[in-house]
Amino acid sequence: MIAASEAVRGVEIFWLIKQSMPPAIIASFLALGTVIFDKLDTPYLRLVERGGPSERVFMPALTGAALFAVTVLVEIAAEGGFSSNSAYETLPLSRFLPYFMLTILFTGFVQPVIEEHIFRARILPIAAGVMPAPAAAVTVSFFFALLHYANFASSFIFSLVMCRFAFRFGLRACISAHIAYNLIAILVDAF
Repeated sequence: MIAASEAVRGVEIFWLIKQSMPPAIIASFLALGTVIFDKLDTPYLRLVERGGPSERVFMPALTGAALFAVTVLVEIAAEGGFSSNSAYETLPLSRFLPYFMLTILFTGFVQPVIEEHIFRARILPIAAGVMPAPAAAVTVSFFFALLHYANFASSFIFSLVMCRFAFRFGLRACISAHIAYNLIAILVDAF
């Protein structure tokens, strides 16, 4: 906890609020939508875990790594270059390790698990219960990309692949691929 407070100390609070407000608002509306669908007792498609460990963990993790390379290429094509969102550039060396470890923990592991549970385990099955699966994947991917509005195009493509994984292999495959994707992105940003 002390390391976390040391890493965050000195960061302008208004910058943090400005960065977190749009995703927090979108996530709140998505959460409200799933609660409303639960109350309406709308039928939805249940995701089934399929395949062995290699299909649910190893291959999705490799796919997540490949997706990172694809999204970098999409960003280069769309914006004419790869932009680093790295906060590490302005961070003193003494605060690098605590900040890096917190980023690995939350962005690398916690965030993918939460996002996959929200988008692939809850919203995707509900959407697939009221519209065809391809339309549900596009709709869910649109909302996922809105949440990641800074990288809209690459997030949309990533989410389409995760929706396909959810239908084909289940939630664990999505989580594995998302964790691999985020960890590689963190490492590229940091080094």
